[in-house]
Amino acid sequence: MNKREELKRIIDNLPDEKLPNPIDFLKSLIPEDDEPLTIEEIKEIEEAEKRIVNGEYITLDELLKELHGDD
Repeated sequence: MNKREELKRIIDNLPDEKLPNPIDFLKSLIPEDDEPLTIEEIKEIEEAEKRIVNGEYITLDELLKELHGDD
């Protein structure tokens, strides 16, 4: 039995009241970024937001075409 199968078996056998909130549990597995944003990062975010509001962006399809050289 692999890890995924074993985990599924364990979860399936837990009573509902013992099940953790899955989102909270999964978030607990990811290390938090505790570094505050720098002033430069904040400025970059603000500039990007302005460009989006002004329609200065490309769609994912356009980006993929550009990256793959499709016309």
